Amino acid sequence: MTTNAKLLKLLGILVLMGFLASCNGAQQTSSSARAPAPPTNVRAQIVDSSIHVAWDAAEGALHYTLMWGTDPGEFRDLADFPSNSAIINNPRRGERYHFAATAWNHSGESACSREVTIIFDDRPDRADRYVSKGNEFMNQGWYEEAELYLSTAIRLDPENPEAYQSRARVYENRKKPDLAKKDLAMAGKMLKKRPVSSKPAQSAGLIRTTQ
Repeated sequence: MTTNAKLLKLLGILVLMGFLASCNGAQQTSSSARAPAPPTNVRAQIVDSSIHVAWDAAEGALHYTLMWGTDPGEFRDLADFPSNSAIINNPRRGERYHFAATAWNHSGESACSREVTIIFDDRPDRADRYVSKGNEFMNQGWYEEAELYLSTAIRLDPENPEAYQSRARVYENRKKPDLAKKDLAMAGKMLKKRPVSSKPAQSAGLIRTTQ
């Protein structure tokens, strides 16, 4: 092989290496120039007379959009926030609120997070109505709805054994045995604290006498 042929072959190899390097660089640039992943672990809680919503930060996110509404999957309000938390003021008592969040960077917006639902109520005296509603849903087999209402009752009245007992049944039907056991234990502790009735047990139908 002549000297010129060797030089041409070497030049071809260098050109090919440069082309491959540029392709790899383009792929790396393309993979990094993506919208962030959706926010995770979205959660909502009642604080005073407002709803505090927070979520785990998405890697590379520059800001977030929080969407909410009173119907599942239908968000009529939205706002941008610089960090991974928000406060919603003046919610309506007794209303269900559904939340989802997205993350943004220079490449665009992420997909929506998982939707989270909370019922706004700050009056402990209304706990029993949520127990009743939760039991209605449970009897109809709508266990997710029942859990939402019973959890609201427990938040309003943490010393309500009936709410814990009902939610334990919901957890059993939703295949959450550990949570069911925990609620049953809580209900048992609360029932032990209740004063013993002064009425005879027979009048309450608890024992049967023989003639």
